[in-house]
This record gives sequence, C-alpha cells and structure tokens, in this order.
Amino acid sequence: MSPGRAPISALSRRELETLKYVAEGKTNSVIAGLLDVSVKSVETYRGRLMKKLGVSNVPDLVKFALLYGVISL
Repeated sequence: MSPGRAPISALSRRELETLKYVAEGKTNSVIAGLLDVSVKSVETYRGRLMKKLGVSNVPDLVKFALLYGVISL
C-alpha cells in the first residue's frame, strides 16, 4: 500500500463486502450464501483483507470497519 492512501482503498469490492459482513458478526457460511460464493472463497477474501489491513483478529476488523464507515453502531 502506498503512503497517503486510505487502507480501505486497497480492498477489492469482494473484500469490502466480506469486511462488512464479518464486522456485522455473520459466519463464513452465511457470508458465502449472501455473496453466492463458496465458503473457501470467503475464507480467501477474509485472509486477504486481514493481510492488507495488517490485522490478525476479528475485533480489529470490526474497529477498522467502524473507523472507515463500513458499518455503524
């Protein structure tokens, strides 16, 4: 990621959708149904977005999603 860019801009559309659903507390299987993809694809999207954002757990994903307006309280 280049300096000065918002981390959210590095995410693909699918990664962003996955972030939203994970932050809302949905399971991988539910997310797979919503996105009409396999559970393995959801796991891949989730892993990529965590790597891109430099986070290693779901609470940090939720914090990021709140901070960048992906979800609201």
